[in-house]
Amino acid sequence: MAARYADSAYPAGGFAHSWGLETACTLGHVTDARSLARAAAAMLRHQVAPTDAVAAAACCRAAVDMDWERFAVVDVRLGATRAARESRAASTRTGRRLLETAARAEHDSWLATLWEQARAGRTPGNHAAVLGAVLGRRGLTPPHAAAVTLWTALNGYLSAATRLIPVTHDETQRIQSEFLAWCADLAVGAAARDPLVMAGSLPVAEIWSMLHETAHARLFAS
Repeated sequence: MAARYADSAYPAGGFAHSWGLETACTLGHVTDARSLARAAAAMLRHQVAPTDAVAAAACCRAAVDMDWERFAVVDVRLGATRAARESRAASTRTGRRLLETAARAEHDSWLATLWEQARAGRTPGNHAAVLGAVLGRRGLTPPHAAAVTLWTALNGYLSAATRLIPVTHDETQRIQSEFLAWCADLAVGAAARDPLVMAGSLPVAEIWSMLHETAHARLFAS
């Protein structure tokens, strides 16, 4: 099933990243389920929906058309929306690993070609762009690719939280349930947006990412 590519346990390395949440918890900005829900909502609304989900939908279309050059244009633009070097590095590290694994698992020649282009430096291989392309090759529509991208980001964020603060799995599942319909609406909007003008704005998350590498002790890679 295509949904396995959205699992944080998929061997792309997503489980090793908190996407700045570790710093937020260390600084006391996120301490419980309530503050976690607020942080997750901000992340989805201001960062994932207007950038990653838009890119995933556009790259889903490019994959259906087997157009790696159009994929690359969106992929480069997605990387440009990340101000912090740490968040860009995390995105390409997990994206390239996802692309390499998926190309082999699916025996898909177009994905294999895309992997070679990424290895050659002709496209960055950001995670959301790759996820959209893989889902497109699996027959999903652009809105579905955007929805899966939003769910992947939320699931990874909440999964990291269970290892950082005293929040239970029941509480994270409740957050997911509360956000479900909203994420569906965000996905429809993201799929309709022009990827060439996509932009997000969540400065505090970029600062959390920048500060992460200066921590004396770290559980996550970002």
